Amino acid sequence: MSFAERAQLLCWRTCGLLLNRYKSGEWPSLAYRIRAVHRWLDAHDRWADWKERAKLALCATELAERNVSLLQTGAGRWEMDVIVAYGAIDYNRPGLRNLYIQCEAAVVPKAWPAAG
Repeated sequence: MSFAERAQLLCWRTCGLLLNRYKSGEWPSLAYRIRAVHRWLDAHDRWADWKERAKLALCATELAERNVSLLQTGAGRWEMDVIVAYGAIDYNRPGLRNLYIQCEAAVVPKAWPAAG
């Protein structure tokens, strides 16, 4: 998986956690979080070993918890509504750009070895 794909998966997963929190008021279960990573990998015809999947799930959880304040702003709630309406995430939208930058920083090649 490339650096860009890893950052997109991480941002998608982080947004999914925030969206679940926005819609239900709760964080999703661990089983849901793991299945979600598998869904993204399957949809993009990519593969990651269990260690990388676990690292991505943990990192997404940390990023979502760090960015939960996004849901307390009108702009953040608007971004969640846009994701629901379109069923897709535009990582360049102003409300999500900072989150995507954090995801890129979390998977910089020096800190995250390339998968085989």
